[in-house]
Amino acid sequence: MKLLDKLEPFKAAFRKKKVLLGVEIGTNAIKIADIRGKRGQLVLHQAHVVPLPPEKITMGSVEDQEGLAAELDTIWNTLNLKNRNISLALPGNLTILRRSRLPYVPPEEIEKAIQWEIEKNLPFKLEEIHFDFHVYEIKEGESVDLVYVVARRSVIESYQQLFLMAGINLEVLDSTFLALANIVIVNYEELSNALFMVLDIGAESSDLLVIKNHRILYSRNV
Repeated sequence: MKLLDKLEPFKAAFRKKKVLLGVEIGTNAIKIADIRGKRGQLVLHQAHVVPLPPEKITMGSVEDQEGLAAELDTIWNTLNLKNRNISLALPGNLTILRRSRLPYVPPEEIEKAIQWEIEKNLPFKLEEIHFDFHVYEIKEGESVDLVYVVARRSVIESYQQLFLMAGINLEVLDSTFLALANIVIVNYEELSNALFMVLDIGAESSDLLVIKNHRILYSRNV
């Protein structure tokens, strides 16, 4: 399973036959959005914000997997949600997002170059993580401009197990940073040439992005 859906999950989901519910699990609540394609546009069909019992999840880490799985199953049944296929955004504090400009390599060697970059700059072994990337621009003979995102395998496996226990299919695993960027890119075309900041304030932590020309320049979880 890819860590993210190549930076544009909304547009990618629009092209797929399978409709996915967008899900974010916060400290105090779960947010569920049903977005569907209609006449060439994306339409919010329904949205729910449901409070969660305390101590089920802390800073994105699942504390009570069995209890939270039962809670998720109850929420789906209470809301009468027939769709159990989801796209989940991992909290910013559980992912690392990096904008990088690498020396030029052929497209087929970019993944290996990112692996070298990760081993050089991040305190993880490759076998401990999943990563994915999106290339902004390749200047042949000069550089490769891209963004990559990293998450621990243990974190991903924890969420996979959680939804498996709840009887929910985790189809796409995204990063909150990228989900926020996509919201702006898809909905605010008039900002495409502007330099602007996106701030998502949560109960325990907040995510900050600086974007210009549909490219993430800076990201930070606080």
